[in-house]
Amino acid sequence: TLLPFISSSLMAQVTNSHPGDLLFAKQWYLKNQGQVITRNISELERSYQKGIVGKDINWVNPLELEAKIPENSEVIVAVIDSGLDINHPDLKNRIWYNAKLCKDLTNTKNQPCNGWNFINNTNDLKDDVGHGTHVAGLIAANQNKIGITGLAPKNVKIMPLKVIDAGVSGFVVNGKLFTDIVAEAMTFAINNGASVINLSMGWPKVVDTFK
Repeated sequence: TLLPFISSSLMAQVTNSHPGDLLFAKQWYLKNQGQVITRNISELERSYQKGIVGKDINWVNPLELEAKIPENSEVIVAVIDSGLDINHPDLKNRIWYNAKLCKDLTNTKNQPCNGWNFINNTNDLKDDVGHGTHVAGLIAANQNKIGITGLAPKNVKIMPLKVIDAGVSGFVVNGKLFTDIVAEAMTFAINNGASVINLSMGWPKVVDTFK
């Protein structure tokens, strides 16, 4: 962890402004107070680099914003990625729910109530890569004394749209072009009320084309 490499005086500064989440001190991009971060040089080598105080994104605690947000002002962020751990405690009550479709249904087994898997055309959002869950947490992780702190206030909901998994290794996936799968996810996001689309995933190099 980073904590052994932080001086006692610096640790006091971090604690005083800490929102309560265990890993907030590592989130230098939110609040850079000179934390020491680990830099990977190679598989066997690490270095420890002290941050520059103030070199961050001028983060404002989402809790300070929530009192100013009108009720029922939900903002949907579609995360097109590797799926999502929908039971992650840091994302409780932060996942989009398709109320228009699912509210009155007795059987939601094959319905996109929380998102959709465009690889297999199911509602199985299991994240076997981890990147989708990671991105969702950066956006919307709760302040709950565990994990990290997200950027967005509680009215922001994550719409997980799975377009890649650990088995994707080529341009054609289950008989469909990878680009078509991504396009389907983007269309779904737009048609279901997403205000923001996050597309920051990685993919196999074979997927890249010159045009």
